[in-house]
Amino acid sequence: MEAMRNSWTDDRLDDLNRRVESGFARLENEMNRRFDEFDAKMNRRFDEFDAKMNRRFEAVDAEMNRRFEEVDRRFEGVDRRFDEVDLRFTKVEAGLDRLNDRFDQLMQGLLIVGGGLVATLIATCASLIVVQV
Repeated sequence: MEAMRNSWTDDRLDDLNRRVESGFARLENEMNRRFDEFDAKMNRRFDEFDAKMNRRFEAVDAEMNRRFEEVDRRFEGVDRRFDEVDLRFTKVEAGLDRLNDRFDQLMQGLLIVGGGLVATLIATCASLIVVQV
């Protein structure tokens, strides 16, 4: 053992140190290269994934816009139908107003005739009472 220790001279230790440093430098270079490759590969895959997701979102957006436009067209038809119903209702209201006016005229006529009949009955009763007295 001691012979071995004696044989490790400064030159041999310096040589070992250089070889270890050289090995670590090669290892560091190799690791850096591999990490760079891995980063590049991951960036490429994320870019592909991002592009794929963007295409899918654009397709979903286009489909949603198409369907919303279809709903808007259908609501335009519903709006037209409501406008038609509103117009019909307005005409019905006008007809009901005329009918109300006629009923009012009929009621006035009935009141006049009824009042005349009541007045005639009172006059007749009064004349009968006067004749009998």
